[in-house]
Amino acid sequence: MDKIPFEILAAILRTTVLSTSKNAALNLRFVCRAFDTALKPVLCQTLNLEFTRISRFSHRRPPMIEGLQTIGYHCTSLYIDLMLLRDELEVGFLNTLFREVPSMREFCDTLQTRYCMNTKSFTEEEYRAKVTEILFYCSRVERVRLNLPFPLVGPHCTAVTSTLANTFAALGRKEDEESEHSKLKVLVLENAADISICRLWTNPIDVNNIRVAMEQVEHFVISIRRREPLIDRFRIYSASLWSLIASAGRLKTLCLVGLDCDYRPPKAIKHTLSTALDVDEWAVMALPNPRLPFQRLSSLELKRVEISADFFASAGVLLGTPFASSSSTRASRLGYDFYGTDDELVAHRNFDLDDPRGFKRCLSRRFVEVVTGLGKLGPDSGDDHRDMAAPSGNNKPWALETKPVPPKPVRPSEWDTVAYQSLVANPTSTWLRSIDDTFPNCNKGTLDELHAIAQTACTGMNKLTEHRSSLSPETANALPLEHLEDLVELPPPGPLQQVEEHAEIAPTQLSLQPLSNDDEAQGPGIA
Repeated sequence: MDKIPFEILAAILRTTVLSTSKNAALNLRFVCRAFDTALKPVLCQTLNLEFTRISRFSHRRPPMIEGLQTIGYHCTSLYIDLMLLRDELEVGFLNTLFREVPSMREFCDTLQTRYCMNTKSFTEEEYRAKVTEILFYCSRVERVRLNLPFPLVGPHCTAVTSTLANTFAALGRKEDEESEHSKLKVLVLENAADISICRLWTNPIDVNNIRVAMEQVEHFVISIRRREPLIDRFRIYSASLWSLIASAGRLKTLCLVGLDCDYRPPKAIKHTLSTALDVDEWAVMALPNPRLPFQRLSSLELKRVEISADFFASAGVLLGTPFASSSSTRASRLGYDFYGTDDELVAHRNFDLDDPRGFKRCLSRRFVEVVTGLGKLGPDSGDDHRDMAAPSGNNKPWALETKPVPPKPVRPSEWDTVAYQSLVANPTSTWLRSIDDTFPNCNKGTLDELHAIAQTACTGMNKLTEHRSSLSPETANALPLEHLEDLVELPPPGPLQQVEEHAEIAPTQLSLQPLSNDDEAQGPGIA
């Protein structure tokens, strides 16, 4: 091995590393100095800052200054995972809810002491100082992924707002440093809440930090959960969301992910009863229409979101080009959210989900064909076009068989978003899988612990239900039993939740990308 040139050895090691897990590959650094030198740029390009690395109750050591000084030069990505952080209002709600179940008191006390921001665990100032310190020693960081706290009960978002504000403050301080510090180019925000976005954009200090931090961002991915879909706050949320995105003046790709459309109705038709929800309240659940121009935006992906019909009129403003002229539009699993009564739904039958020409083309493909003209028969052709079969034998000349002309054969990657992203390229949401484009973003310990917390809360709900069922109606608490069902929101099980969650096909996934001449020369672009 001593006779192998270092360049060849490094190439062999990097190929080996990419075929194994990151934790297994880290042990190869300790084989010899040559291995350490060759692998350090690959294995140290992403620094993980997890909840267990900050909390005083954790047995894991926080990032050491000596280590940051050694590997800081190689770090280009920062992965912050605070999904375990609990909201004090959420814990207070559980404490009040479980006051009739003595066995759950220890659980609530543990959540308050170990999983909330306080002097016993870590404070907001300590978190901001730690992120600032990491960014100081890892000055080449240009990609950041932040997993915000995952609320299990209720619409409480204080922890999400605090974490988001302090992270932007640290990132803003990084951008104010000397010119040799790399500017932030990629930003991924997971589990953001509409309430947090509104609160940040109504605070001048946070607005300034956001603008400074996102000034050079070129790729932005944000997943949002609607915690407060109120009519009177919809305009504030709309202005706050698009102003936040517009802070990235150099934005090239944008991916918006909805976290409220996990339910997949049969035949892609979701039914919202008009007797259960007002039409205005139903309308504000859709993604707000963009009002600001994005001069440099070339790719847009909408994943698991609900959009209104007039969103397409605003898409031209968003992309800087008329939507109908977009030559690179792809879609996957489009569907409808029908608002009305059961009788009205039956009257509309199956909408246009079935191919009217009988070629079994799905709605997504036909949508793309209408928008882009893909598979068009010809400028003068329509649905009435027929193929004239030549007569044979003694058949009369007028006895001709007519049938619709089948559409041109089209590769799935030409109209299907998932197929294109899997087989060709994915410049919009690839950061959800890997922030450094090498190793998947996955923290098995965090997901397992979060799922254990949710399961314990569900156990407490069952005990509370049993306790109240044994009481007389006069002594039962004011909280109805039916409100306890599905009160706790369980995170998807499994260690690969973050990878699988975004890899599977979304119920509504639409991506747009107008192609310039340069793009066409390089190959097809992503929608």
